[in-house]
Amino acid sequence: MTSSQRVAAALERRQPDKVPVVEFVVDQQVRQKLVPEAQDNGDFCEKVGLDGVGCGATFREVDRDGPYSTDEWGVTYKDNPEAVKHPVRGPIESLSDLRRYTPPDPGAPWRLGQLPDYVTRYKG
Repeated sequence: MTSSQRVAAALERRQPDKVPVVEFVVDQQVRQKLVPEAQDNGDFCEKVGLDGVGCGATFREVDRDGPYSTDEWGVTYKDNPEAVKHPVRGPIESLSDLRRYTPPDPGAPWRLGQLPDYVTRYKG
């Protein structure tokens, strides 16, 4: 099976020839040390022979106060050296917060980040 066939089989709950390997987040510093010529996560995954490329949704930062940032969903994060920031506070702490909360557009055209480019690059 090819990588694409292997991942598709697993997603369709069929048995692939082997377990597909996909790493959704590889810290940029780790990628640069392992494969310095990799231009992005897709390039890294391809060069190390993974079966798929992971990418996440894009959440825009709307406020920053020192090491703290708040995204458009109202989630506050504290900077850290890791690839993924961990939330320290959410936007809803009470029923009244929930009643006032208006989420941003989940279908915003930029929400999918690199996914449209990866779909084109890896032909679907």
